[in-house]
Amino acid sequence: LQGYATYVAKGWHPPVVVDVMEVVAAEPAVERRLWQALAGIDLVEQLSYSHGFGPAPALQTSLVDPFAIKNTADEEGFVWLRILDVTKALEQRGWDADGRLLLGLRDTMGFAEGTWQIEVVDGHAEVQRSQAEPELEMDVSTLARAYFGEYPMSTLASAGLVVGERAAVLRATKLFAVTEAPRNLAVF
Repeated sequence: LQGYATYVAKGWHPPVVVDVMEVVAAEPAVERRLWQALAGIDLVEQLSYSHGFGPAPALQTSLVDPFAIKNTADEEGFVWLRILDVTKALEQRGWDADGRLLLGLRDTMGFAEGTWQIEVVDGHAEVQRSQAEPELEMDVSTLARAYFGEYPMSTLASAGLVVGERAAVLRATKLFAVTEAPRNLAVF
């Protein structure tokens, strides 16, 4: 099994709408093929998907008419993270770029408070507390937003959530970038 889709047809009188419950696939190509199969159901004029956030960005990009997808939801993805153990969280994360960063974190609960040295070599990080001056400073909730790669550090800095020199922000942006951000397909 490479993926699956669940759906409910909302009647068979025009306009025929199919309410898509889930589309789950490990590979983007399989996800696109599942959406193609759903759109190819006889008499279907519209697919409605309101469970979790919409299809992967690659789907919209792959369409002949990318404006065929209308996003009417104001909600973000259902991925939420609270980092308690900075060392473990960052060392177990995958990294696409190598680099070094001194990161100062604020944490009202105290778990992540302090300065952390992150050293990434060949996709593996080594993280330890440091007494050095941080290059970037942020709240632990901001680090959680950058953790999955969905929000680039440069965007978070533009929003005033990351403080530091531009060169450090750009280095952190490259360091935390991911090829494909994870998505949570479950609604909770």
